[in-house]
Order: sequence, then C-alpha cells, then structure tokens
Amino acid sequence: MLASLAAFVLLIIVFVIQLFSSLNADAEEKGPVALIFAELPAFANFAVVLLIVSVPEGLPLTIGVALAFSVMKM
Repeated sequence: MLASLAAFVLLIIVFVIQLFSSLNADAEEKGPVALIFAELPAFANFAVVLLIVSVPEGLPLTIGVALAFSVMKM
C-alpha cells in the first residue's frame, strides 16, 4: 500500500513538472486545458498498466490464504 501511494505521489509530481514545462514551451499555441488533456491519456494509460501488472502478484497469496481457511473449516 505504501509503495502504491509513493508511486502515485511521484506520478503526480512528474505530471505537474511536465505540464509546467509544456505550458512554458507551448504557451502561445495552446491553452493550459488543452495541454492537460494532451498529457493526461499517457498518464492514465500508465496507471492502468501499473494496476494490471500489480494484481497478479497478490493473486497467489489470496488463493493460498483462501485455501488455508477452507482446509481449516473442513
């Protein structure tokens, strides 16, 4: 849980840094809302990939605990 919180905070910091660097570079061409919507899909894609990758790591532990409790009931 702590690692996922740290990753979330770091991703927010990287997003803000990239957003402000893009705002300084492309301030004449686009507005801030357009730049946010340009950067947001890449970060959303990374968040979904991180979620999908992290789920299988906890799956064997969950199955093992569930089986252990079932055996105890039997």
